[in-house]
Amino acid sequence: MPGTSASGDVRTSTAPDTAVTARFTMCGRNRYTCIVDGETIWFQGQNLRLKSFDTPEPHDGICGGVQEVALADRASARLLELLNGNPFTVETFGIDGTGSRRLATIRIGGRAYRRRYCVSAIFPAR
Repeated sequence: MPGTSASGDVRTSTAPDTAVTARFTMCGRNRYTCIVDGETIWFQGQNLRLKSFDTPEPHDGICGGVQEVALADRASARLLELLNGNPFTVETFGIDGTGSRRLATIRIGGRAYRRRYCVSAIFPAR
């Protein structure tokens, strides 16, 4: 539900006690409700960056090479599995450093989606 925080930022949240379900896919051209990677999703047309996450990047031209891409694929698949298999709530607040994604916390079963839900503890929370 849209609202305004004390700082004037628009906040969009599902009701804290009302979990929703959605059918996510991996993002392609249609970016409405899909997984970009292990820390970024589109949900109902909003580009969301999950708070406190730093998962491997799905690009092979970075320092981790093909191993990092493989880990990124696993993190994305795990997030897809969790969001498609469980009711969840979303709280959004602020904008990330890119200026294009809203920061978000997703809760599954009342618990914030964090490192414990990831494929491995190698994805550090910030």
